[in-house]
Amino acid sequence: MQYGIVNTAKKLGYELVEVDYKLDLGKGCDTIDSFVNMKVDCIILWSYDYDAYNTSLQRAANAGIPVITVDGEVNLPVNSFVTSDNHLGGLLAGEYAGKVLDGKGKVLSSARCRACPL
Repeated sequence: MQYGIVNTAKKLGYELVEVDYKLDLGKGCDTIDSFVNMKVDCIILWSYDYDAYNTSLQRAANAGIPVITVDGEVNLPVNSFVTSDNHLGGLLAGEYAGKVLDGKGKVLSSARCRACPL
């Protein structure tokens, strides 16, 4: 999805500011607050936690900045929520791992994101 956002923004001539908060919820909130202070036109958020961003997202809403969440829900109304089929993605990843490992081996699956719907 990130690839599509970047390419579409470029194609339409939008300035896109990308920030990787490295799943640090404090940095994520600080980033949203910075975007509100910058008076950006829209915030697109990959949410990792259902409740962590509430205060910052409320600031964005109060400032009239639309918020779009991607693949992770939040505990406040947003303007749009975009998601992929995570269940199918997991199924396909598991099938591919089984094929690559020829049915033998150990597979690590990272912890499920609290905010990601299945």
